[in-house]
Amino acid sequence: MIVGRRTSEQRYAKDILANPMTSFFTRHYWSVAASGLAAPAIVGLIIGGADEALLCFLWAGCARVSVLHQLTWSVNSFGHMFGSKAAGATDEARDNRILAILMIGEGLHSYHHLHPNAAVNRPISLDIGGLVILALEKINVVKNVTRYER
Repeated sequence: MIVGRRTSEQRYAKDILANPMTSFFTRHYWSVAASGLAAPAIVGLIIGGADEALLCFLWAGCARVSVLHQLTWSVNSFGHMFGSKAAGATDEARDNRILAILMIGEGLHSYHHLHPNAAVNRPISLDIGGLVILALEKINVVKNVTRYER
């Protein structure tokens, strides 16, 4: 980083950086990532032996991570090419309903560009993740949810 300049994390996520749980996962990223690949293999080994361990490692470990990465990257590519623009949008980001369903709301990319700090993209338009956040807020599991009213 350039000394004296604020990073996006420092600007937009001060509270997240100060959170002890977030700090823990940041410090132990590789251990957590490796356990996400190893855990399915261990379960497979217990349930069905070495062959099942390999299948679980490949499908519930590697394939799961690969599909999630491809979908995430699709939001950043297809989310700028296919779909509709949110009212007031001035860039090429698009809301793509297929990606919104597959990525529990993250495919609503045009709205995200208009309101990058909002935790809820568009609760009335396939933002399942946003609806979960709002439900968690109602039962006081999360608080101070940033939202943009129309």
